[in-house]
Amino acid sequence: MRIAFVNWTNRVVGGAEQYVRRSAEFLLEMGHEVSLWYELEGPLERESIMDPGTVSCWCADSLGTGQAVKQLTRWGPDIIYCHGLHDANKEAEIIPVAPSVFFAHSYLGTCVGEKRVTAFPSLRSCERRFGLSCLGLFYPLRCGGLSPVTALSNYQNNVRRLEVLARYSAVITHSDFVARLYRNQGIQCRQIRFISDSASPGGYGTGSWSLGSHWRFLMLARMEKVKGGHILLDALPAVSRALQHPIKLTMAGDGPCRAAWERKAAQILRKDPRIEIEFPGWLSGERLQAVLQQTDLLLMPSLWPEPFGLTGLEAARWGAPCVAFRVGGIPDWLTDGVNGGLAEADPASPASYARAITRILSDEGLYRRLRAGAIQKAQEMTMDVHYDDLIQVFENVTGCRQVVQS
Repeated sequence: MRIAFVNWTNRVVGGAEQYVRRSAEFLLEMGHEVSLWYELEGPLERESIMDPGTVSCWCADSLGTGQAVKQLTRWGPDIIYCHGLHDANKEAEIIPVAPSVFFAHSYLGTCVGEKRVTAFPSLRSCERRFGLSCLGLFYPLRCGGLSPVTALSNYQNNVRRLEVLARYSAVITHSDFVARLYRNQGIQCRQIRFISDSASPGGYGTGSWSLGSHWRFLMLARMEKVKGGHILLDALPAVSRALQHPIKLTMAGDGPCRAAWERKAAQILRKDPRIEIEFPGWLSGERLQAVLQQTDLLLMPSLWPEPFGLTGLEAARWGAPCVAFRVGGIPDWLTDGVNGGLAEADPASPASYARAITRILSDEGLYRRLRAGAIQKAQEMTMDVHYDDLIQVFENVTGCRQVVQS
């Protein structure tokens, strides 16, 4: 089967691009042919999703959209597998080339603020059906700023997104939460089984563990308010008092809130010598692997409804349970008391997050069971099972069964 991946960039920028790279590699191993059609080149400092020396690639920005679509058409794909472009009109030009499948990694077409959170009176998840009423709520609920021009532009863009999504042969996603949101908008969206190893394919932890000189916590995320780093930092002193054991927190990533979080961390360190906090920036490759293998607890204090939360499963492969708020698609893979802990998020608070952490770490027997549960959950979500679901979708929309090497 010839599968053309479509994405806004040819670089590994986030979880969606990690997935595109991992799934393309696997499909090649299984005997399929793949290509990449993308909107923009860059950011150039990031790794390429695919090697243009071995895989056909077309850039709309450099070739022009029309020419890039013509070259894709000449390549003759059996399937268009789209992961989102900045310009929905470009997607509309690509869809007629071949049966097309859209993977919903986020909330395109379902939110005027685009993150499905409201900021007033406090930051919290929103599950309203997207529609004209969202224009009236944009300002009072602080859905995405204060500008009426931005509100109208976002609304029109999302209406257009829904129109284009309705043209796809199939729309799929990784969480029941996202699938329900799209179905509520009239888009038939199917959840398929996802993978735990898109960023760093490889082995799993052994499950053996002993407490070292510090509890080792990891938060791995873009540093913006909706990711909840300020909530985590405010919760940390209470966790330290409850555990009475040194804590080392690694806050890996970067973003607009980094400086503020570093200042808050410095205040905490002055008051509690048992706490260490480091900000190493983004981690990748072997360095990320090493940190994940040493992590006792993955912390995901997101206040916005994460569509899935793949980082939690990446850490689970090495035996690290996760503590997160009960938002978005996270409960699809994180079960309280099985492979981590869920804190209530209505509203999310440092106190509720601290309780969820200390409940797990103050009971060694529970913690050991959660480590085993984390590895088991990660082992259930392999590329093999994802591939089975994905190929079934492809076969359904093409109307033929493909036979490839095993």
